[in-house]
Amino acid sequence: MSDRYGLTGKVLLVGEEQGYGASDFRKRQILVQTTEDRYPQDIQFDFVQDNCSKLDCISEGDTVTVCFNIRSNENNGRYYTSLVGWKIDVEEHGTATPETDDAETEAGTDDPNAEIPF
Repeated sequence: MSDRYGLTGKVLLVGEEQGYGASDFRKRQILVQTTEDRYPQDIQFDFVQDNCSKLDCISEGDTVTVCFNIRSNENNGRYYTSLVGWKIDVEEHGTATPETDDAETEAGTDDPNAEIPF
């Protein structure tokens, strides 16, 4: 049985890096929505320690493939499971929405049917 898995989806959120207490432990989370399922699921991944920097070039709206391991830890008789990312590849960068498209802003119109001068 392999302990390495992969999932492709659209990035919904890229979290800030978090440090914990006096330890050197660092974690950064990313939320990815599956795109291949009939009922999309929002899946959270943790990137820890040196892998936190792998999220620096990832943006909301990007389509990514995340390679991850499943980890489970026990604390006071309760078990906590997390998906720990170790690799992330951008398949497709997200596109700007009409409200934030630079070309429309430069043209000075909010009309999506207006011609944009080149």
